[in-house]
Amino acid sequence: MQTAALIILLGVAGLVLAEYLRVPSIAPLMVLGILAGPDVIGLVNPGDFGAFLPVIVKLGVAIIIFEGALTLSVARLKAHLKIVRNLVAFGLILTLAGGAALFTLVLGADPLLGLVFGALVAITGPTVVQPLLRRVPVSEAVSGILRGEAILIEPAGVLLAALIYEIAAATSPTAGGAIAFFLQGIGVGCGFGLAAGLILRYGLRYVGTRDNIKNLVALAVVLGAFGGAETLAPDSGVLSVALAGLMLSGSEFAGKASLKQFKGQITLLTIAVVFILVSAGISLDSVVLIGWRGVLIVAALLFVVRPVSVFLCTIGSRLSAKEKIFLAGVAPRGIVSGSVASLFAIQLAGRGYAEAETVVTVVFMAIGATVLVIAPLTKHFARATDVYLNRSRSVLFVGAHALSRLIARRIMAAGYRTTFIDTYYAHCMVTRREFEHVVHGSALDEEALVDAGAAGTGLLLAFTENDETNILITQFARREFQIPVRAVILQVGADDSIAKHVAESDIKVAFGGRMNLAEWIGAAERDEISVVRFATERDIRTLEPLVEKIRDFALPLCYEEGDFLNPVFRTSRLRSGATIQFVVKRAGPGRLEEEFKRFCAELGGGEGR
Repeated sequence: MQTAALIILLGVAGLVLAEYLRVPSIAPLMVLGILAGPDVIGLVNPGDFGAFLPVIVKLGVAIIIFEGALTLSVARLKAHLKIVRNLVAFGLILTLAGGAALFTLVLGADPLLGLVFGALVAITGPTVVQPLLRRVPVSEAVSGILRGEAILIEPAGVLLAALIYEIAAATSPTAGGAIAFFLQGIGVGCGFGLAAGLILRYGLRYVGTRDNIKNLVALAVVLGAFGGAETLAPDSGVLSVALAGLMLSGSEFAGKASLKQFKGQITLLTIAVVFILVSAGISLDSVVLIGWRGVLIVAALLFVVRPVSVFLCTIGSRLSAKEKIFLAGVAPRGIVSGSVASLFAIQLAGRGYAEAETVVTVVFMAIGATVLVIAPLTKHFARATDVYLNRSRSVLFVGAHALSRLIARRIMAAGYRTTFIDTYYAHCMVTRREFEHVVHGSALDEEALVDAGAAGTGLLLAFTENDETNILITQFARREFQIPVRAVILQVGADDSIAKHVAESDIKVAFGGRMNLAEWIGAAERDEISVVRFATERDIRTLEPLVEKIRDFALPLCYEEGDFLNPVFRTSRLRSGATIQFVVKRAGPGRLEEEFKRFCAELGGGEGR
């Protein structure tokens, strides 16, 4: 009991440390696990858990894989499906062959152990890839491919490693037996996965109205599918949970955002516990004994096998040479490969394979190299290969309503990338008819913002009808994604405390001042809005006095200065020669022209056109 409590304490400490250092969580978790293990301080000994250790590790892997599949954007996966398919199918085989050859030749190990090693190091993990992409915004193509590969290759790699393990463990293995085992695993895994996915997809709507109950039901169904699949075909459970997660990720239902948030929290704790536990089992003596040979294997995997695999799997694609180079250089291994390696090593050692511990050691050396060495250099590598996103040309709208769409059309025409996020599914469906990047979810959910590309966003416009929610969203976006410019709508009836908070913060006020959002959304939906332009001949310090007079029939939308198009904020300062674009209700152009001329006359000049 004390050991379990200590593992949880160390795991949470590792998560906090990762957040503080802004690194993938398994980096500090690995260090803490090794320090707490028998070879150093001796606080945690995985052997104390006995027969429960495989159960803990397997359930942990199941939860991690399901959560990864649940957060995968099916729409983005479809856009790069051919490349992801190649990396998961052919890339897995190429890395397995390369890893097996290196392990066998360099260490002189049993070829079957080499194949187990090759299958495990072929698994790139979303537990590392997703935090990495959260902090290093890269092009959509590269991001989608890396995330899709990491999530889909896990169950494939585990199932393939399990097949090789069964061959190694069998007293008289045959080709027919191996094929039967593999096909049985796929059939059972797909069967339970489809059943669980259908139950969750269509059954959650009947489980009351409380999201917390739905979340627990979903967890029970997923673990039930995993247990059922494992009972009929060992190691097929990972395929079942992955398939169930993918089915849910591609569907929309009430409570989905809450489910993703709940699963994210459970997964965080699972990662912390499992990785502390398996890292504590690493033998430092084995690391020293393998020494330079392990370094050589890992270096060859990173700088020879991975690049060859990527370039072969992307032949004929539209990816640029620099995008291929970046994909070739980023393939971090994560908790699943380390956990499964530890599990198989215990089982293989019991079958008489004395070198089984070597598999774990070199797998963890590969994890350590990619997480502790490669990951910190990823941002510099992204800049060098020109895949790092230009934040200044990316805008995220919170609220996929008609007014947001109207603004998006204007800024897209100027070359900006636009993305929408909204909790209302109906809004998302309408917006998807016209715009490609639309996410159904809450802007207060980290995973939803990751899907929306918040890491590469330079401007966030919180345009919901709830003033407090808008402020919370801007604060969350700054804290979690460092979005530099964040703006809210300040409504006519906004509480004075909200207006004061906005005035004292770095949050911008859109449209130059207060406005009635619901009224303007309605006008946009009825197509009662047009856009007019007015040029300035004097510098303008603020448009707020003008907005106070025209907000019932017109609002300043954005302004053009040279080749740049910028949204109008209350604090915007316009130079002489700038052109302001106004949205005007049907009966308002004449009144707007009069008010604008009067406003400019007070400044000393201006004309409409």
